[in-house]
Amino acid sequence: MERKISDRNNKIKQIIFAILTISIFVIIFNFSNQDAEESEGLSSNIAKSVVDFLQKIHQFDSVNKEMLLIKTDVVVRKLAHFSLYTVVGIMLMSFLSTIDTSKSTRVTITVIIGIIYAMSDEIHQIFTPGRTAHFTDVMIDTGGVLFGILVFVCIEILIAKIIKIVEKNEKE
Repeated sequence: MERKISDRNNKIKQIIFAILTISIFVIIFNFSNQDAEESEGLSSNIAKSVVDFLQKIHQFDSVNKEMLLIKTDVVVRKLAHFSLYTVVGIMLMSFLSTIDTSKSTRVTITVIIGIIYAMSDEIHQIFTPGRTAHFTDVMIDTGGVLFGILVFVCIEILIAKIIKIVEKNEKE
């Protein structure tokens, strides 16, 4: 009976993590589906907010403010790539942890899927008006996946340590 409940709980986790993984892929697809004007508008608004905040701390002349705005926009775009693919790494690892595989297999599969999706995402952008593909974005995306794996593994280790402490305290 206990095994049956455990199997059912694992199935529920699988479904939830599969839905969350597919959801992050859909979100990335939708961002890549934005034409250049829409995509630039989104990152520019965020960059402008950052620069406006910095302007309150340190007064910039118009030339320096414009240069800062351009550089901030690039950072915002690259952080968006990294962050979204960090979530991909975490979600794929979470999903694969519900399947009976070794940790190294889960990491390998996560990296491979992350790289393939990053490459397909850049190819997708070639067909979106005003957008282009960048190999550096694939590398940033891959870095995000790797960071997501690291976050997942650290959380997994932390949870195992907490469980060990709780079990030890229950025995005492």
